[in-house]
Amino acid sequence: IPALGLRGTTFVGVALNLIAASGAWLLASRSLEEAAIATPPTNPPFDKLRAAPSAAEGREPGTRNRKKAKPPAAADTPRTSQPWLAALALGVSGFASLTLQVVWTRLLVQILGPTTYAFSTVVAIFIIGIAGGAAIGSRLAGRATNPAFGLACAMLISSGLALAAASGVDWALITIAEIVARPEYRFADVLGREVMLVSGLLLPMTLSFGAAFPFAVALASGTDETVTEHLGLIYAINTLGAILGSLLAGFVLIPAIGLHVTIRAVAALGVIAAIAILAVAGRGRGRAIGFALAAVVLAAVAVVPQWDRALLSSGAYKYAPAMRGSNLKASLTAGDLLSYREGSTGTVTVRKLTGTISLAIDGKVDASNAGDMLTQRMLAHVPLLLHPNPKRAAILGLGSGVTLGSALTHPLDEATVLEISPEVVAASDFFKEENHHALEDKRTRLIVGDGRTHLMLGRESYDVIVSEP
Repeated sequence: IPALGLRGTTFVGVALNLIAASGAWLLASRSLEEAAIATPPTNPPFDKLRAAPSAAEGREPGTRNRKKAKPPAAADTPRTSQPWLAALALGVSGFASLTLQVVWTRLLVQILGPTTYAFSTVVAIFIIGIAGGAAIGSRLAGRATNPAFGLACAMLISSGLALAAASGVDWALITIAEIVARPEYRFADVLGREVMLVSGLLLPMTLSFGAAFPFAVALASGTDETVTEHLGLIYAINTLGAILGSLLAGFVLIPAIGLHVTIRAVAALGVIAAIAILAVAGRGRGRAIGFALAAVVLAAVAVVPQWDRALLSSGAYKYAPAMRGSNLKASLTAGDLLSYREGSTGTVTVRKLTGTISLAIDGKVDASNAGDMLTQRMLAHVPLLLHPNPKRAAILGLGSGVTLGSALTHPLDEATVLEISPEVVAASDFFKEENHHALEDKRTRLIVGDGRTHLMLGRESYDVIVSEP
């Protein structure tokens, strides 16, 4: 993107798709040619028919009374395929993997900082892990006599490792704080250590997610005539689960139950799916081992510790270098956490420290009733004083509401404030004294949504638009 821009990068993706399509076309053409060469003519010439020996002529001496070959033993017969069981299991796996990808992107924004590096690191590790897990799983699934047991174990292990990663959030925060606080570390040093830390947390879990796919294919595969149909089915259900996971995680689960409970719920769902697989298709000693492992992971779901919310929302990635004192964690968590809300767009917190109330989004302070007051007020006063007769104003970003309150001291007919996060609207209640109860003013029009979209698609015009974000 820095080298080619968004448009150029998009064209790179298009070119790669065309290269892949060309490769597939060449493979298909070559396969057709080879098949045509290998297939004998259906109507051979009459002279070749005459030259062909009869069955009696072609029989070797002493073969008249040779016994017919026995049919393959039962162990060699193809195992019963269960495509719908495999498909539903991979639907749960796809839902879990994408839900956890969204959750960990949100978590790492608070651990590494709200930059493109956090998102890119999570996506890269998930793709590498799933691909590597699929490669490992394909070797194991090819030798497995009971692929249902392997599929159940892959899902149970991924659930257990998801809980283990969640229990390491506090450790990751302190580790990152110590890294960024060291003045001798340059950007590349910090980024490299962050990637290693995130890989240690997430790579084992993603490998397990990837290993589930080959076991599901082995469980679903039947005859050569149906293998393509079954593979398409499990891939489609897996993709549908992934889509639902990404949508529900961001818009429903995180705002409703929070990041930590979402991880626990996804882990529990994986355990339930694994138990169902074992109950339907498990057999022998493997079934008992699978149920025992499921009991262990369910116990972990119940006891996995909650992370320190004050530490998670401290903005360690940004403020650790400025901290003083021997105990870095105590410095980062100082003060009283008045409010903590996890929403679809970010985690919004309000903290009180030595009389100062601060509003932070993903750990970064965006408003306060102390050092930010001058900026928050002047954002409204300067443009409204420069305009000869302002009547309608639009403000992008509510924050503490001080900018809105300052705008309302001018003779406006209407002040429209556009805030994308409902959690910020709730947090502004802690600043009612400073913003003069701005949201309760009859001239205020609050729109909870994306301000840029509103201005692009709406037909309304304003005398003044304030866009601090």
